[in-house]
Amino acid sequence: MLKKNLLLIGCGNHGERLLRLLEKKRINILVLEKDNKKILNLKRKYPQINLFQDKSQLLREYKGKIDFSVVSNWAIDHYSYILFSSELGCKKVFVEKPLVASINEINKLKKLFSKNFIIVPSQYTHFLDTKKKLKNMEKKYKLKNLNYISCTGGAKGFVNNGIHNLDIAIQAFGIIPTRGTGHIKPDRINPRNNSLDYFEGSIVYEFPKDKIFHLSFKNTSMLDSSYQFQWDYGRLIVRSDNSFFIEHIKDITKRALPKTRTTVGNFIEGENFFGEYLEALSLNLDYFLSDAISYQDYKEFFFSKLDTLSILYYSMSEASKYKKNTRWKVS
Repeated sequence: MLKKNLLLIGCGNHGERLLRLLEKKRINILVLEKDNKKILNLKRKYPQINLFQDKSQLLREYKGKIDFSVVSNWAIDHYSYILFSSELGCKKVFVEKPLVASINEINKLKKLFSKNFIIVPSQYTHFLDTKKKLKNMEKKYKLKNLNYISCTGGAKGFVNNGIHNLDIAIQAFGIIPTRGTGHIKPDRINPRNNSLDYFEGSIVYEFPKDKIFHLSFKNTSMLDSSYQFQWDYGRLIVRSDNSFFIEHIKDITKRALPKTRTTVGNFIEGENFFGEYLEALSLNLDYFLSDAISYQDYKEFFFSKLDTLSILYYSMSEASKYKKNTRWKVS
């Protein structure tokens, strides 16, 4: 049986990470990369891979012969290369985060998705066991009612990583937020392209049933991200090295006291809460490449992650205008 053809578009640091994972799959890989230095490096490291710098050459030689494409170049170029994948005759495309670079492109992307052109977002957080782990902790320690999540870090970037952080909160709460309040501002600190904005600041997302997610990044900080998940009777702190501790209150009868009477809980330490990033990313790619996933499953996955991106962009737009709050519409 002939191997199917996959085109990897963009092979920088993350693109090469994807390439290493894709090499383990039963698939024939082609790479489209514009940068001369990267092409030379790829030729040396991956002599078996077919490399291209010219889109027109791919169209001449492979139109109708590409089964999958993986878009892993600059976010501002994602939409045009999703269109290029369609022009090649590709039926399924995997797109790195963020899917596209604007609300306008999000609206255009909705019209592109079809049975003949399936778009799969790169959203590794969906393939972690986070929600299951939180539910098990809540049950085991009788924590009751997850009501608050926060994520703080240094120069992680609202666009670069905020989509993953917000996705974790939406999965944990099981619902989407209705409002965002915040203040963010752009910096030009991206070492690979200093013409692109790199946002810092803080946005608070309000969910139904009085649930809150607080996302905050500071560009002057070198710290990686850490999380806090808070219930009525306990909290989980996930440190930047992925170790964690649970603080839980054993004697919940103390809640009979006035609500202003707080107390210290019992502490339990643990390791590797979120699991392995590359394992989750590989599962995301397996999902994309699979012949066993139904169109309806792909459709629900695509539109749910597109909604998450819409929420992120709308809230960022309003927070950068220093407005008090914002509401949004999702699919």
